[in-house]
Amino acid sequence: MSEISVVVPSFGHARFIERTLRSIFAQTYRIKKLLVIDDGSRDASVEVIEKTLADAPFDAELIARENRGLCATLNEGLSKTASDLFAYLGSDDLWLPEFLEKQVRLLTVRSSAVLAFSHAFVIDENDMIIDRTDNWSEFADGDMLPCLLRGEIFSSPGVVYRRASLEKYGWNEDAALEDYELYLKLCTEGEFARNKELLCAWRLHGRNTGDDFPLMLSEHIAAQDRL
Repeated sequence: MSEISVVVPSFGHARFIERTLRSIFAQTYRIKKLLVIDDGSRDASVEVIEKTLADAPFDAELIARENRGLCATLNEGLSKTASDLFAYLGSDDLWLPEFLEKQVRLLTVRSSAVLAFSHAFVIDENDMIIDRTDNWSEFADGDMLPCLLRGEIFSSPGVVYRRASLEKYGWNEDAALEDYELYLKLCTEGEFARNKELLCAWRLHGRNTGDDFPLMLSEHIAAQDRL
């Protein structure tokens, strides 16, 4: 059975972080380690995390430090965990209970895949479902490069990575978007295995990066130029 480590990069989500963590606790697949890295939150996130992690049914650790940015936080989480598989969940997003079990099963069957991704519900700040990503695009199964070059990108809560491929690249800490450039690089390593099920929830509240179309478009072009 493959081992998996989970990282939660936390920043300013005291209102949501307990629900995020408890969705990880509720997974039907056993987690090797949960590492929460608080990236300099100025709200009560650290206090909420400490209290919630006391209920973790597996090895769980909190690192609270100054702000370094999301990509630096993800690279730190990758370097401080060890397992065949790796996943991260934003501190305002959620996993359905069978998320890890079904994504690990998919990667077991798809030995040439470097990651597995799923569709996601889109929820508001009150946990109400307001959309779902399979309404936007079916996305590709296997070769994702044509979709990525068109700007079609799946949501990060639905992804489980093979560590061996992920460690070759990690996250570009100078990139404006954490995942787009990484996905382009991983396309050269193998397939992306798509799970058509909706297994997670991406939270839309306030102003998300995904709402900033000019930023996303400019970063897509910049990442393509860099590669």
